[in-house]
Parts: sequence; structure tokens; C-alpha cells
Amino acid sequence: MKLKYILIIILIMTHFKGYEQQVSLKKGLYDLKNRESIAYGTIQIIGTKKITDCDQNGHFEILAEKTDSIMFSCIGYATLIMPISQIINVDSIFLKETFFELENVVVRNSSSLLFGIINEKQQRSHVGSNTEQPDRYEMTTLIDIPFSVKAFRISKVFIKEKYFNNYAPFQLHIYSVNAQGFPDSELLKNQIIVTSKNNNEDRIEIDVKNQNIILEGVSFFVGIQWMTCNKEPLAKGMDYGIAETLKLDKPLTYRRSLLLENYRWFVEYEKCIVFPETINEAKKTFFWKNQNTSYGHPINMIASAEIQKL
Repeated sequence: MKLKYILIIILIMTHFKGYEQQVSLKKGLYDLKNRESIAYGTIQIIGTKKITDCDQNGHFEILAEKTDSIMFSCIGYATLIMPISQIINVDSIFLKETFFELENVVVRNSSSLLFGIINEKQQRSHVGSNTEQPDRYEMTTLIDIPFSVKAFRISKVFIKEKYFNNYAPFQLHIYSVNAQGFPDSELLKNQIIVTSKNNNEDRIEIDVKNQNIILEGVSFFVGIQWMTCNKEPLAKGMDYGIAETLKLDKPLTYRRSLLLENYRWFVEYEKCIVFPETINEAKKTFFWKNQNTSYGHPINMIASAEIQKL
């Protein structure tokens, strides 16, 4: 009986000791040069799955161990890593802006070209709320450029949506394609956050000409990442988000989430989830969404892009 009480006391002491090792950080993220807040920057505890985003005013809150180090990052800024011991006694974190030397662009006398998933019928709408996707969630669609286009600048991207509004803001990404065919390096030079529609059409249009993204003979991915800082819940029965299609017979849309394999890219089919290295293999390692024993159709985000030939 004495041993039982001793064990209970040890467990209680260990529990409270764990709390003593934790610290709740409520800070702000700012531009080092102009001291303006950095909206929707990313905060990650190194070596863990704990990631959050600043709100529109640069404020964030995260629970960490006293021995942790935190990485602060945002497109257009140099990444900063700091130990908790240096963060505790300051109110603000400052990031240094990254400057890019823009190339000279010569646009030929030719009309703009549109590529991607354009005319496929919408099959469903992905709900874009962090109440539905509690951990960091991202999806991106391949914009397949034909070999006949040697060099080009990305001018606009288009994402079909249903009832998007600012309860579900997302960050735009444009990625290069790696040797395995899935998303690789970020091509955007400055952060783009979409919080509202800019027209009354059924698609979101984003102008990226000023980012001066110039590519030669390669395809690219257009991606969206749901922001984790918005705590507004979805109203019951509401359905707003990004449109998808099941009609295509090949996977063009890749996804990743902290809920699956430490934020790795995967392909979602109607019946299962498959990781990139297993797509072309016999059905060896994948995660079944139900007991159905067929792949079904890949689920693709309806996205496209306008380019200008150089």
C-alpha cells in the first residue's frame, strides 16, 4: 500500500515538474527595418510538429518547453532561430527582409496562355477552416507547361472556389517541381495572403506579375496553405472553401499535413491516401480511408495559371 502512495506522489510531482518546464509565449513578429508587424508569419518549435501562424497583426501564442528553440519564418524574410531563453524576456521578434534582384523581362507580342485544371466540373468543395483541419494543412496543384514553351513569366493564378470568405484565409504558394514530380522550392519572393474575393466570379484571381517569377521549360505548382491562427468556427451546415474535381484520372494535386507522416506530401484518392514514392508501385503502403479495396479517383484542386512567353 505504501508503494502505491509513493508511486502516486511521484506521478503528481512529475506532472507538475512538466508544467514548470513549459512556458506560454505571447509575442509579436515585426519587420526589422520599418518595425511594422508581419502578418501570418510562421512559428515552429524545432524538432517537433508544433507549428502556428501569426494573426493579421503579427501576434502569436505558442506553448513550448524551456529547452526548446523556435524558428520564425515568412516568405520574403530571412529565417530566424532563437532559443526560448532569449525569447522569454522580449516582447517582439524582428525578421530581416530578404531582397531579390529582379531580372529584366522582355515580353513577346503574343497573347497570354492559360494552363492547369480549367474546365473540369466541380465535384465538391474543400472546407477551409482550421476547425476542420486542426493541424497545418496545405494542398498544391501541378500546372503542366508543354515543352513548346521555352521561357515564361507567371502573371496570374486562378483558384476555383465555392463560398470563400475571411473565416478561412490562406497563403498562396508557387513551387518548383523536383525530380520525383512533387512540390519542391518556394518561388514566390513576397508573401501573399488571400482573405477575401476580388470579384463576383466563382474563382479567386491573384496577380503575381510583380513577383517576376521567370521559368525556363519547366512546370510548377500552385498551392494554398490554410492559416492556423483563425479561431472563428464554421457555422453549422456552412460549406465554403476550394473547389475540387474527381473527374481526372491522374493525380495532379498533392497535399500535406502534420496529421500525416510529419508534414510529408501525399496524394489523396477518393478511397485512400498514397505517399509519392508509392504511387507507381503495387499497392504496398498507403492509408485506407475506408474498407473499400479500390483506389477510386484522385482528388484534384481546380487551379490554373496565366503565363506570358518571353
